[in-house]
Amino acid sequence: MSFLFKRSKKAIYHLDSLDKNMKIAIKTIIDCSMSDVAKAYGLRYAIPKWGEPIFVPYGELDGEFNSTREAYSIIEEAINESSKEGISQFKSWYPNSQILDQYRISYYSFTDEHYGYIAGIGADPLITHSYFQLPEFKGKNVFILSPALSSVTDFPFLDNIYQYKKEIIESYSWANSQFHSKYDKDNSYDEELGMYFMGILMDKIRKRVEKNARNQIENADVLVVPLFVSQNKYGHGESIKERWIDSEFYRKSMYHELEALPAIWNTESAGNLIMNSIGKFSTLVLLFDKGVPSMEKCKEECLSQYIGPMRVVEDKERYKIIELVK
Repeated sequence: MSFLFKRSKKAIYHLDSLDKNMKIAIKTIIDCSMSDVAKAYGLRYAIPKWGEPIFVPYGELDGEFNSTREAYSIIEEAINESSKEGISQFKSWYPNSQILDQYRISYYSFTDEHYGYIAGIGADPLITHSYFQLPEFKGKNVFILSPALSSVTDFPFLDNIYQYKKEIIESYSWANSQFHSKYDKDNSYDEELGMYFMGILMDKIRKRVEKNARNQIENADVLVVPLFVSQNKYGHGESIKERWIDSEFYRKSMYHELEALPAIWNTESAGNLIMNSIGKFSTLVLLFDKGVPSMEKCKEECLSQYIGPMRVVEDKERYKIIELVK
């Protein structure tokens, strides 16, 4: 990181000392990481074992900027420069994961014995992650009912997330704007920049898996349904925003608990897709990111009300293999 300190124009210890447009740009993109959307595609942001290997001191972001978009381009350039050295550390920490050049930005500061107190931003890359335990599918024609395995398998899948791209971004933009208007003394949030940043994120994620993405469910021997446990956390509504508003999280201003994924992909949406696909598969495999009870006890999470007559072949905590009975 030392090369960054040498290039920094001056020591800046607080975000408020930066140009207004830079300050707004930083505060905006920090709120636009959409970790749940990454999770929907079998990705997550890397967690540093120590420090922030990809780090940009505020001094590197000093200057006057005509717009938040111009300020963002400087942030992007500085992160890319820092990642030339820092990314190798993440690769050593996560040797079995693929690393994307898309980052979650956060505030970070530390004390260096040569430079003293250093404040700035850290950047953690997206990495592939296996949320699920998979049974053996050898010799079987497999179709996945969501993108959750798209980063760790080559099976065709229904992309039931990207089709909501516009709604997802607009919903987060609305929630972030509400949060900043209520709780940020400077109300420093740029909706246009935030939507631009989130759009880049979703497009990058989609592009790397698009060869296996499908717009409708295909016939297969096995239909695999990846389910994130406890996703029925919001109320009712026809849109993401309406479901958020009809929840205790919104009523208590817990904006950090508002996620698009549970509003789109939950037991209800998965169950409806299964019911509408009966006849396209003979075996159903339910995958869970956490352990669940047996089928006899696991009613809602295991979609029993949607499946109909069935024979349970394997009943594990992390997956259920079910044969449909005609």
